[in-house]
Amino acid sequence: MKNSYTIYITKKWENYFSNQICKYLLDNKYEACIKNKTNFDIDIRNKISNWYGILRKYIIIQNNKTKQFFAIDHADQFDHIVKEIVAHPLCICILKCQYRKGSYGECENKISPFSYGVKEEEFFSLRKKYINSPKNKTKMYFKGNEIGRSVILKTLFNIQLINDDYGYREKGVRAFQISQKYYLKKMAKRKMALSLPGIGNFCHREIEAFGIKVPVLMPILKNQYYNNLIPDFHYISIDNTKLGNLKTDYDIRGYNQSDIDAFCKMIENRYKEVYRDNKYLKYISNNASIWFKNNILYPSIPNLIQKILKDKFNYEL
Repeated sequence: MKNSYTIYITKKWENYFSNQICKYLLDNKYEACIKNKTNFDIDIRNKISNWYGILRKYIIIQNNKTKQFFAIDHADQFDHIVKEIVAHPLCICILKCQYRKGSYGECENKISPFSYGVKEEEFFSLRKKYINSPKNKTKMYFKGNEIGRSVILKTLFNIQLINDDYGYREKGVRAFQISQKYYLKKMAKRKMALSLPGIGNFCHREIEAFGIKVPVLMPILKNQYYNNLIPDFHYISIDNTKLGNLKTDYDIRGYNQSDIDAFCKMIENRYKEVYRDNKYLKYISNNASIWFKNNILYPSIPNLIQKILKDKFNYEL
């Protein structure tokens, strides 16, 4: 008889991973269900006062018979780790969305690079609608929180490299809630999207651009994935490694004005090198689209989980 599993989640964002995993298990004749994370219980629970708090960035997948579990860590911070969970004898491994090799000390052997996700499951139906949109608007598309990036974004806007509604606003009016449809419809018409590191080194924005075949221009990634993203193959890279404070993913927030000017000039120069080269842009977007299909679309997430568990941790579902 095959094992049965419970998947513990809370946030809406976690549905993307949990629904794929649950569907895969049910399709393959396992028993599986999704429950609220507050129901996850192991013997250390009563010893930790902030039990729910330490689970906040984890999706837990538990074998109901053996009580062994593994988790997907979707924290923005690459160095986020809950040692009490990782070190527990029932913990098989942690699959980390913002993984950086050499950052986990004694826990390194139980943590693996993984994949990433999209923000809204609605993306997949909208993707089919917008993936073939004519990409004829030359300004790069950026949509995201301006905190820590506002001076850079304003500079790029002033030199006409990005859209005028680049933050959570439209025509100067604050508008924190924008629909996926609005966002994807706008981005799908662009020849390029721009990504800047924020709290995390990587974001769902890049994945969503990959999915609708919009090439992404961004600084060289410091994080790793199980199937890595390659600069100037999956995305158009900027090498900003000699600027600012590079100790954290907040590096661009630590830039002084000289760093900001140099960084924006790097972006401008790289943009001008490639924005007319349709053959190159298509090369990048096609490679990114293949990565998206192999690492994001169903059943790639559960297939990847199976492979990691078996090859790295000698565990089979």
